[in-house]
Amino acid sequence: MADRIIKSDSGNDTVIQNNSGSRKIEVTNSGDVEVTGDVKTTTVKATNLKANDGTAGLSIADSTGEVTSSGGLKATTVKATNLKANDGTAGLVVADSTGNVTRSKKIAFKLTAGGSQTVATDVWPPTKVTGTVDFEYNLGSTDIASSVFTVPVAGVYLIGGLLHADFGSSGPLDLNDHRVFISYTPSGGSISYINLVGGFRTNAGDDAIYLNGSNILNLSANDTIAMSYYFSESGKTSTIKTNTNFFGYLLF
Repeated sequence: MADRIIKSDSGNDTVIQNNSGSRKIEVTNSGDVEVTGDVKTTTVKATNLKANDGTAGLSIADSTGEVTSSGGLKATTVKATNLKANDGTAGLVVADSTGNVTRSKKIAFKLTAGGSQTVATDVWPPTKVTGTVDFEYNLGSTDIASSVFTVPVAGVYLIGGLLHADFGSSGPLDLNDHRVFISYTPSGGSISYINLVGGFRTNAGDDAIYLNGSNILNLSANDTIAMSYYFSESGKTSTIKTNTNFFGYLLF
């Protein structure tokens, strides 16, 4: 122990140091342990790891080992497989080999029409397109019911659809008199109709029409979305066909 010095200082602190004084462990009169130099150990057991001024730090839960920070967390490199939200329900998954990041909370759905819904001309508000759930991800039974999508979490969504309407042998159609809308009702608000943007509008022979499009919407939890159809062709009735669909996907 010739190269180690154990001594007290003027403040009644206990100091363990090497001969040069360049590295030392100091136990203060208040019980704090201060180390000059690196700390190397196999296991550290602690409930709180605090900043030097004691104002912020990390808390480690005894039973779960969860670590929470009372301040910001800054790091050059963080290695993790899962980064989760505060409530633990969703987060990011990081693949080991590729580093690809995916959301563990994917939200998506697609409805397909039943093929027998009829729509009369000049009916406003536009007629809601009904169908059955083709697929859904992470949605409860109330999130996609009666052909209405209730937004489970706030975010930016891609909403779109394709409508195939058949008019039997009723003759030529005027494409400009047909519209597909997103029926949008904000939580606690009034319904509005958003015309689907883009896509195509073409004749499928003399008795049918295809319309499609999509829109990107910033939605809040509990907003509701549906697809609706309006046309103005005097004396005509259309039937919504089975390849009609309505879909949505959480982008971010």
